[in-house]
Amino acid sequence: MKKVIKSTMALGLIILASCGETAVKEENTIYTIDSEKSTLTWTGVKIGEEGMHSGTVVISEGTIIYAGTKFEEGNFVVDLNTLKGTDADLPDALKDTLKVHLSSPKWFDMVKFPMSKVVISEITNDAITATINVLGKDIKTVMPIKHKMNDKSFTASGKFDVDFKDAMVPGMIKEGEEMGVSTVVSF
Repeated sequence: MKKVIKSTMALGLIILASCGETAVKEENTIYTIDSEKSTLTWTGVKIGEEGMHSGTVVISEGTIIYAGTKFEEGNFVVDLNTLKGTDADLPDALKDTLKVHLSSPKWFDMVKFPMSKVVISEITNDAITATINVLGKDIKTVMPIKHKMNDKSFTASGKFDVDFKDAMVPGMIKEGEEMGVSTVVSF
């Protein structure tokens, strides 16, 4: 049974399509990500000084499983190596520099942690509850979304923030500091 999920998250796009026959139970519907069309858009801001950066990152794989209309389980993987800066006022050469900067051990250490796994624990009419693994640390978050589902597709959209404080990203502001990059990233 072919299944497609279309999900827009803060101008990003997640598309899921079935990889073939239903694999868990006959009545289960498995939606699988279409990685060629699955992107998240992000914005990070500085605190205590002006500045922000924005960009995209690709969702490389994942599934969402429903038993009828009841959510069963879900997960997806964000390929951090696909990170791109999209700042309108930043020259292309500096966009490449931004990627190198954010890839370093001072930020997301993408050599050691090239992927970020998102495990979905609940989908309601207006939110996705998930655990995001970044730098080997789990961050629990609730993402406000709206979704539609039928026998062929699942579509979700919404804007949300993720606080990376618990991941202790080295380049982000520390408690008690007045200036630096916020731990909250908007998607």
